[in-house]
Amino acid sequence: MRHVDEESFSTFRRKCNLKKQIIFHIGMEKTGTTSLQNFCHNNRRLLLAHDILYPTTRLSYSFWRRNHLPLVAAYLRERDDNSLDLSPFPGSRAQVVSALHREIARSPARTVLISAEHLSSRFSALDIEKLAADFSQFDCLIAATVRRHDSFVGAAHSTAVNAGAHFTIDEYFQHMSLPGARYARFAEILAAWSSVFGRQALRLFVYENHGDMTDPILRCADPEFSPSAAPRLNRSLESGPASLSVIRRFNRDLFESGDFDSDPITNALIWVARWRLKAAAAKLRAGPDRDMRARPETLARFKEIAELDRISLRENFGVDLPEMPAVEEHVVSEELDHAAREFLAKTKIARSLFLRAARHWSRLRRSRGWGS
Repeated sequence: MRHVDEESFSTFRRKCNLKKQIIFHIGMEKTGTTSLQNFCHNNRRLLLAHDILYPTTRLSYSFWRRNHLPLVAAYLRERDDNSLDLSPFPGSRAQVVSALHREIARSPARTVLISAEHLSSRFSALDIEKLAADFSQFDCLIAATVRRHDSFVGAAHSTAVNAGAHFTIDEYFQHMSLPGARYARFAEILAAWSSVFGRQALRLFVYENHGDMTDPILRCADPEFSPSAAPRLNRSLESGPASLSVIRRFNRDLFESGDFDSDPITNALIWVARWRLKAAAAKLRAGPDRDMRARPETLARFKEIAELDRISLRENFGVDLPEMPAVEEHVVSEELDHAAREFLAKTKIARSLFLRAARHWSRLRRSRGWGS
């Protein structure tokens, strides 16, 4: 009798199953989610050829973000959670779920991949229960990726600053150490999902810096599928410490000036100014002693929380996450901030056309009482 390997048998059994399968890829953030989503968006025909649907129905899918953030927004809106900008995604939970069900029913694919990293950090236990009820007629798997805690927070801080945040890396680590900060408490997030869908439904992975999670996530859908043969998008490089300091200083100057309202036109003009600044600052290089680090006491406090999380991940989910390195004595240098101020003064960014237009527009709105 010819030997049948376990993966082939698993694939055969899945295709014979009358129920369609949904894989909810819930993140975590900063673990290669954008690369996976870009790949799935650009290779939808290839996925369908392998019996995998990446839904793109209008109400549940963001073509700009290339993920299913509108699905997350539909659940958050029901409990008045405005921590995300929900305005671009108008669908109610019932509308979004119905639209997804219709697209899944029309597709011949037996497996559906839904990807939205905010499913991990933003979803409450009640949201997860509602999601399970809404998709109860499917076999559901939960795919999640975790990352070493300090590199995770560092990458999240870089993304936040590039999006307009003005807090320092030390302030960000302090925030992540607060009892209510769930963002970097992976074991707590995974426990909430496993309590609803069951531990057997979880597929967990460990992210290595600059790794590609496309292959392992898609192999949850089809063990025989190797997406590495398909073309990939080039990865965008993270901002270095020097350029990130310039952008953060720019954001803080804007915040402290009080000259700018938060409205779509002002935000768009500031975004263009920030984009131009990022392009100019990308050439800056920091020396080995000019690194962005939190204070030793801040890192030590965060490391205690991360270690408890690591232990819980290993004991409850069998995930062996790398340990944070030893906290080194490091005096937070003011060189980066000083260099950032000098760079901003030289580029005269404060007098740029886009910032002047944003300032004048904000003043006009206030004088006319618009938006009040």
